[in-house]
Amino acid sequence: MKFRFLFRIGRGVGGDVCIVEQPNTFEIYAVKKLKYDMNNVHAETNILKMCRHENIVSLMFIRSFQDHAYLFMCPMDCSLRQYLLHFVDIDLNCSLHIFKSLMSGLAYCHSLDIAHRDVKPENILMNSEGNVRICDFGLARQTLQYPCTPNVVTLWYRAPELLFGSQSYDFTIDTWAACCCLVEMMNGYPIFKIESLSEINQINKIADIIGKPTCHDMTLMRVDPAFAYVYEKDNKDNNKIVNKDINKTVCKTVCARWVRLPDSPEYEFVRQTLSYSVVTRPSATSILESIPAHIFQKTFNVKPISRVCHATVPADWSDVLMSIEEVFDL
Repeated sequence: MKFRFLFRIGRGVGGDVCIVEQPNTFEIYAVKKLKYDMNNVHAETNILKMCRHENIVSLMFIRSFQDHAYLFMCPMDCSLRQYLLHFVDIDLNCSLHIFKSLMSGLAYCHSLDIAHRDVKPENILMNSEGNVRICDFGLARQTLQYPCTPNVVTLWYRAPELLFGSQSYDFTIDTWAACCCLVEMMNGYPIFKIESLSEINQINKIADIIGKPTCHDMTLMRVDPAFAYVYEKDNKDNNKIVNKDINKTVCKTVCARWVRLPDSPEYEFVRQTLSYSVVTRPSATSILESIPAHIFQKTFNVKPISRVCHATVPADWSDVLMSIEEVFDL
């Protein structure tokens, strides 16, 4: 089967992603290339086969060649990351529409006991019709079996229990990351962005914004004792882990100073999610149920997403047909 190469989207966990067109049917596909010797290949394909939801990227078919698998999926116009780069200030309706779609997809995954484990703007796809789909299930796992590796989720969107080395986490690591995405859409920049990437720096950044974790929080997060010791040692100068009530600080800081959300109980889920308290952190389903329906009934006007799309294929390649293997060799 021959294809016409259109453009390269970028990289996912474990492989490149290209947009191609089938010349006979004019069908357009997003194709992800994966190595068969990767441990997560079968897990990702099996999860994609299971998921049939409007807010999750659709796996259409798979082609194999030598030691690679090519996953043909429904195409989208751009990622949320690309959209944010072009339109720094997204209006409230657009942000809530994207967030609702994201939470709807996550709630469906969690109902199937699937944890995505890499929610971030790069893995949220959009098109000009306002459709939103979650992609890249390379780190996803069905039925979290303990101990689980804490080395999942991109650092800026990683929940604190993962940063502290916990191997007993749950699906709310996805809701933490999703709320980070919502705040980023509101603010125009990642709320927990750091320049020097390390777990300790990321923990300190979170502590600067929502306060330090209490001893009770550390216990509930099932923190790795060695990591907790290193954190306390590095923060010995008036920055020790202290046992105090930080709920009021969290609410005041997150809502008033860092997050441009309306000061309304309707957005309490943001404060509850971006907290150390894993036992009270809401699930994707409870977040959807807790938000009044009228918030999502306003008109959603998507900005001209065509301006975000990649450059069209060079003229020299416009009529060149090639195998899918040749497409990825370009």
